[in-house]
Amino acid sequence: MAWTGIGVQDRAAQIRELRKEAESKLGAKFDERKFHDAVLEDGAVPLNLLEAHMKLWLDSQRRIESLLHSARQRMPRRRSWRLSVRSVEPRCPFFCVT
Repeated sequence: MAWTGIGVQDRAAQIRELRKEAESKLGAKFDERKFHDAVLEDGAVPLNLLEAHMKLWLDSQRRIESLLHSARQRMPRRRSWRLSVRSVEPRCPFFCVT
């Protein structure tokens, strides 16, 4: 009996666990493409290094989101400046002086 697929199966299961952890910690901000890019970023590495890399990536994503959130809160709200049609003077379409 051959046991060739056991290692691949184990690695895939552990990557799925890493993904579930990332989804639970990031919530709605989880991006599948960024996650897969981070997994494949270092190429073929041992599983313990992949886990360490993904934990660092997850921490960096959470830090980035918290920084963006605090920056958005500090920004002043934009006012919508609407010009009425009557307030704009008619101009020559060729920008000639009238």
